[in-house]
Amino acid sequence: SSTVDEMRRTLPLGLLTINAHLAILASEKDDQASVDRHLQIMHASGMENGFVEEALLHSLEPSRERIKTFCKSAKAQAEADPVHANRPAQNLLDQCQPVLVSIDRLLAKDTPSRQTIHDEVALRGLDCSIAYSNKTEDWKVSARLLEAYLKIAESPGTRRRLEENINTLKGNLESGNQW
Repeated sequence: SSTVDEMRRTLPLGLLTINAHLAILASEKDDQASVDRHLQIMHASGMENGFVEEALLHSLEPSRERIKTFCKSAKAQAEADPVHANRPAQNLLDQCQPVLVSIDRLLAKDTPSRQTIHDEVALRGLDCSIAYSNKTEDWKVSARLLEAYLKIAESPGTRRRLEENINTLKGNLESGNQW
């Protein structure tokens, strides 16, 4: 019957979501022992790993939405005031860092969603830095910001874009073409 099939599909996710929420709360409080305990309970539940990841991703949705909001805000501020776009670039780092740390405690490094979140932050930081450096030619500050974003970037393509921009900025500094 469809009711039984629906229960078989949703019950494991519902049960795992309880521990996923508790793991997130523990992560936000920097309680790694509790995070590990809840993740271990989830993985030892006998439910398929796909359900574990789905429960974590579902529970992390508010964190992902916060990061998206921070990114949109930084990009809008940088576009509106490129002379001061270094400020939203720094604010984005400051706002996202604790959320990313919390997410990193919960998702494996090779989880596509984790990589996407990291790259989104890094690319919005790159946008802010480009707006700032193009308007001010303050290559030093832009390079410093991009080096911080390089530590966040996950995918090879995003890392490469940041590295290329850092090298360009350093080249501008070395050539004496500075602010």
